[in-house]
Amino acid sequence: MSHPGKVSLWDKTIGTMRHLAERAPAFKPVYETAQRNIDDVSMLANDAADRAPRLLPRVDTIGDLVGKNRKTPVSAADNKAVAKPLFEGTLLWGRDVDGKAVLVDELTKKYGNLPAADKAQLLLRAGRLDDRMLRAWRGLPLAQYEKLVNSRFESKMLKAGAVWTDAELQTMFGATPNQVALYREARAAIDRSIDMTARADMMRALGDEYAGLRDMVLDAPKLSDALELLTTTLQEDAKAKPGMAERLLQLNNMVVDRAATAKDLQDAGYAPLSRFGRYTLDVVDQEGNRQYFGMYETMKDANLAKIQMAQAFPGAVITQGTMSQQSFKLFAGITPETLEIFKDMVVGKEADAATRRVFDEYLKLTKNNHSALKRLIQRKGIEGYSQDVGRVVANFIYSNARQGAAGLNAGTMDRAINDIPKEQGELKDLAMGLRSYIRDPQEEGQAVRGMLFAQYLGGSLASAVVNMTQPFAVTLPWLSQFGGIRAASGQMARALNDMRRSWMDGLQL
Repeated sequence: MSHPGKVSLWDKTIGTMRHLAERAPAFKPVYETAQRNIDDVSMLANDAADRAPRLLPRVDTIGDLVGKNRKTPVSAADNKAVAKPLFEGTLLWGRDVDGKAVLVDELTKKYGNLPAADKAQLLLRAGRLDDRMLRAWRGLPLAQYEKLVNSRFESKMLKAGAVWTDAELQTMFGATPNQVALYREARAAIDRSIDMTARADMMRALGDEYAGLRDMVLDAPKLSDALELLTTTLQEDAKAKPGMAERLLQLNNMVVDRAATAKDLQDAGYAPLSRFGRYTLDVVDQEGNRQYFGMYETMKDANLAKIQMAQAFPGAVITQGTMSQQSFKLFAGITPETLEIFKDMVVGKEADAATRRVFDEYLKLTKNNHSALKRLIQRKGIEGYSQDVGRVVANFIYSNARQGAAGLNAGTMDRAINDIPKEQGELKDLAMGLRSYIRDPQEEGQAVRGMLFAQYLGGSLASAVVNMTQPFAVTLPWLSQFGGIRAASGQMARALNDMRRSWMDGLQL
């Protein structure tokens, strides 16, 4: 029994996507794009992770686990010592006009009530405002001029963000030379991830027309070099094609803005504030101020935290719940490209608080909890974010790698799916399933997740290796900080035995 346009039961169940791609020419471009996306994720993630070899150790050989040259874990004490300057630098500290580290609250007291004219001079002195821009603002009505100056001053001078010098780490945080080196690793990995994500975002903005520049942009030594390559190309094309000059110069400005945003994040010592787990705990005091919001991976931890918070904040309203992993699908019909356009339209450099809230709420719903874009949401510094530096950095660079890979391959898979003949509707549905799995991986039940992996990516040796080595690349380094590589290896071996016994018990039932 067969019918034109039908996909066989074999291909829907046991067969792999690679096997189907070899037999169905219309599906092959979809599969190849998916594989290219996976390769890009791996490239971008490893590129950043290599900047932090001790925080994010890679187990390449057995010698990394045993022997005199084995890799040693970051201790819990060192992790705590690095977390304090890393997260406080992005959340609590800024610098005054002389470059001295000052708490943001103190900066606000010192500068917040100055008149607009004085703020403008401080911005010029600190190099945070171009003199030509200030002259242009002075030609505007007084109320508009003051609004622009105050907004720029708040965003540039009263905003948290500090990258610490070695001397500051030692004197202000008591860091040892080893801990200083670990802080540098964390900063290098975060900054490189921001750098490469920005390059991918530039290529997404330019589209297929400039896809040929991809490798040169990614291989450029610095972000500024990649920017110069793109702007030079765009400006030369604008001169050569007067009829397209306006559009090309708009693209030029878009690329410049993306590079500027990345540099601002790096210069401000941006570090992601991440929370992990599904079980939530929200603490609001009697004045209505949110004192704590935490996420926990087990109900036991969440319940213990509730008891602790009740003691710490008497009279506070403490609410427990679970975090939705699916609500972002309400906007599943809106592509990341559309989201980027929305961001550019709604959130400008001088966006007011109301505008920012609109985008924040939109972004909260439209992106997965672990996506890179979600970390653009303006942070309030509420306690409860993870202090595990290795885990936070690893999650950040992997999430950015996914976002970057999506940018590098934007639209390619959608066009390949659209090119499948309408008579092959089931094949197109299968292609849509692959697209969904690539772009929106969820933490489904492990059995279901395993079947989806086997169905969609099981034909990829690269994906197989990545999945098989995940316990050694992620779980083992994290466990090792609490007792060393040998103890962590023993715990993992016992866990594998427990899993094997559970399988055998299931078979006996």
